[in-house]
Amino acid sequence: MGEEQPFYVEKVPSLVTERVRHNFRFFYLNYAMVTTVLFCLTLLISPSAIIGIGLLGFAWVAVIRATSEGSVQIKGITITQKQASIGMGALSVLVLIWLLSHIFWMTLATSGFLCGVHLLLRDASMHKDEEDKVVMQGDLSLDEEEATFLNNEVQDVSLA
Repeated sequence: MGEEQPFYVEKVPSLVTERVRHNFRFFYLNYAMVTTVLFCLTLLISPSAIIGIGLLGFAWVAVIRATSEGSVQIKGITITQKQASIGMGALSVLVLIWLLSHIFWMTLATSGFLCGVHLLLRDASMHKDEEDKVVMQGDLSLDEEEATFLNNEVQDVSLA
């Protein structure tokens, strides 16, 4: 089941760089998903981050409710909904950087290590062949009678 040897150490430097390039192009979405999942799992084990994100959510709800009429007045100063959203967005970025800095670096280091090991050791050369690619030609039309997609010829039908 599966490949006989999907992982092995390549010793020739030029082949290692080619492998890393190919693996990154082929598996980049997998690497992004691994990083995202690790980040979410790390968030679950950090009570301070959960509480902080919850409080930030309540702050957003308060700002949205306060500016639901289009603007809000605080000590005689009128703040529009757009200004409040921009201010809250900037505050959110700062709070999230402060709250999640230790989680971010730990997750980035862990996923970087795991993805780096995969990049170096995974032999995905069997995915390099492009023999099964289909060249798409023509315009995609949802109307079947006018479709010229994939070289289907349009038949001229006269109703006369």
